[in-house]
Order: sequence, then structure tokens, then C-alpha cells
Amino acid sequence: PYYKDKKLPVVFCGINESIAEYGYPSDFITGMIEITPFNQTIKFLKPYAKGRRIGYISGNTLTQRKLVSHMEKKYFTGRMIPYLVNTWTEFQGAFLSLQNEADLLLFPNYSGIRGWEKNEAELFIHNYTKIPSGSVNIFMSKYAIVTLAKISDEHGKYAAVTSLKILAGRHPKSIPVVESEQYQLTLNMKLAQKAGIIFPLPVIKQAKLINQESVR
Repeated sequence: PYYKDKKLPVVFCGINESIAEYGYPSDFITGMIEITPFNQTIKFLKPYAKGRRIGYISGNTLTQRKLVSHMEKKYFTGRMIPYLVNTWTEFQGAFLSLQNEADLLLFPNYSGIRGWEKNEAELFIHNYTKIPSGSVNIFMSKYAIVTLAKISDEHGKYAAVTSLKILAGRHPKSIPVVESEQYQLTLNMKLAQKAGIIFPLPVIKQAKLINQESVR
């Protein structure tokens, strides 16, 4: 609100899903909206799911509450089962419940979950995964079968190039707000085997594979 009606140019990036609630854009504010590829991740997982129920688990943070609200309105009204948890103990209970309540699981981020220990979490998730799971952050690939990750470089390059255009004399109003489009596919082969998922060869060829040395 402090810059919306000022003449100082502002280039933003990393605002999740929508800028409308912040009163953007304006004549001197432009940027890149961070689109989380949940819809694309679900489309990827659907062939391996037994039904249409979508589970969601993450830390109970402002960003995650915003994402859940946005997705329920835009994509998954009545089909999403969200658990936003505060502690590792809550996560364990919610994760186990979702293996039966949902047909596929979205797990975008462990940030905000108190008591999270990476090695313990990786072992727990491997032991109890039964349904297809997906994430959208590269650091989450140990905990999900499929990760369709946002690429942070896309935002940085856009912000730099746009700022240089403005410094060269272009008016911010003439530069439209855009949405992020670039994603990296990662497959966790160990978790896929645990859930009984076999990926087609063309999919494997285009993906980054992790934990494949654990697959026998």
C-alpha cells in the first residue's frame, strides 16, 4: 500500500497465486506471480490413483493457508482433504489418516512443522506411503514420489531483466504482470516402488531420478 500510488517503480516476484488482494498491479508496479503447479502435479498423478480424492498436508503457515483457500476455490471444491499441522506428531497422525482418506496426496512443504527431523521423516514416509504423492519444491523430493518443482531462477532472471528495461526508460505500466511457467520434474524411484508405481520410459527419460540405487 505504501508504493501503490507512488512513482517509484517496483518489480515484484514470489507472490503466490494472486496479487488482487494486495491491490496490484498499478501503473508503477509490475512483476511475476508465483504459480504453484498443483493442478499439473495432480494431472501427472491421476493415472496412478484409484480415485479422485485429493489429500493435502503441510505446515500451518500463512502461505499454506492462502494456497489451500485458493486451490479449493479454483480447482478442487469438495474434493480436497487438507491437513495443516503444527508439529511432527500431528504430521504423523495426519499422514497416516490420509493414506486411507485420499487417493493421492499433495505435500508441498514441511516448513512450519515443529520437531521435523529430515532423516526420521524420510524413513517414516517411506514406511507408510501407500498412495501416489506429489510436491512442488525441489527440497521436498525425498518425501514425495513426484516433484514438479518451481524454478526460482525464473523469478530472479525476470526481475533483473524487467528492472533493466525500466532503468533504460520503459514505463512499468507497459510491462504486463506475468505468471511463472518453468518446472523441473523429479521422480523418487524408491518411494514409487513402495507405492507400486511404474513410470513409462518416456517419463523417466525427461525426469531427474533420485533414490534409484535403492530400487531392486
